[in-house]
Amino acid sequence: MKYLPDIVQLKASPKPERFIFTYSLFLCVLEILLYIGIFANYYLLNTPIPLGLNLAYIGGIILLLILEIILSYVRYHTLVYSFYEQYLEINTAKRTHIDYTAISSMEFRANRVDGLFSTGTIVLKLSNSKKVAIKHIVKANEIYFFLQKKVKS
Repeated sequence: MKYLPDIVQLKASPKPERFIFTYSLFLCVLEILLYIGIFANYYLLNTPIPLGLNLAYIGGIILLLILEIILSYVRYHTLVYSFYEQYLEINTAKRTHIDYTAISSMEFRANRVDGLFSTGTIVLKLSNSKKVAIKHIVKANEIYFFLQKKVKS
C-alpha cells in the first residue's frame, strides 16, 4: 500500500504589513517619549540641544525603523499555518502539530487595526490549558469557521 501525504485544505500566513505598522508605530511613540525626556533635560539646564545630538537622534530613529521593518518582514513572512484534515501545522523555525481533538475552545478577535488591514486573530485553547494564537491572518473568519467544523466533528 502506498503512503499518501495529507492534503492541505487551507493555508494562512500573517500579513507582514500588519506587524510592521503596529511595531513601527509603537517604536515611534517610544522614540518620541525619549526625545521629550532629552528635551526636558536640556530645557531645565537652560541650554540648547546641540545640532549633532539632534542629527544623531534622527539618524538613529531612521536606522531603528528600517531595522524593525526588515526584522518584522523576515520574522512573519516565513510563518505559515497549514490546515489539514486531522491537524493544524505551524511552520516556524520548528514545526508544531496540533490535533483538532486537542482544541477545547476557540475565540476570534479583531480590533480596529485588524479591520484596517482585513486581518484577525484566532486564539485556540487546548485541552492541556495552553493557548495558541494564530495572529493577524487574512481570511480569519473563513479559517475560524473551518476550525469550528473540524473541532465539532
